[in-house]
Amino acid sequence: GYGRSLITAKRLDKAFEVFNLSYRKNGDGYAVNAGYMSYYSATGDFTKAMTYANMALTQAPNEATKTIIIGFITKLKDGKDINQ
Repeated sequence: GYGRSLITAKRLDKAFEVFNLSYRKNGDGYAVNAGYMSYYSATGDFTKAMTYANMALTQAPNEATKTIIIGFITKLKDGKDINQ
């Protein structure tokens, strides 16, 4: 969504605001945790990104999404930005 497009545009500060707003509005859910995962990966904080990736994995709405998150987890373990 919008937050991910901000990450792509390298507007990380604004993306973080969007994810925080989403958290306040929607609480702890898949989309929020996946957003934080992307944000922290873009900042290079792969440890924190991994924390959110693991939460997103448990909340993923279907098997296809779980497979994608597992791929992201592999990239994070390898020290690679999932947004690249």
